[in-house]
Amino acid sequence: MITHDLGVVAGICDQVMVMYAGRTMEYGTAEQIFYHPTHPYSIGLMDAIPRLDGNEEHLVTIPGNPPNLLHLPKVVHSHLVANLLPNNAKLRQN
Repeated sequence: MITHDLGVVAGICDQVMVMYAGRTMEYGTAEQIFYHPTHPYSIGLMDAIPRLDGNEEHLVTIPGNPPNLLHLPKVVHSHLVANLLPNNAKLRQN
């Protein structure tokens, strides 16, 4: 299944592949990806899910802009890390 609906993914998928710009960033079980993501982009996606637990903090966004898919950087991972790491001081150590 290909979807942007992480709620559907969490509810029905056993294995999850996180992709960015057509490339795999992380692959694992749904539990690994949702509860113990290791790639900065996966962490950013999980942090951007709206919470229903009463936490009043603002919604976390992933900084930067997506790359031009017609002119992808040679190393998409480096593009992501450059955008995510400076602004995400709370990268989880899993």
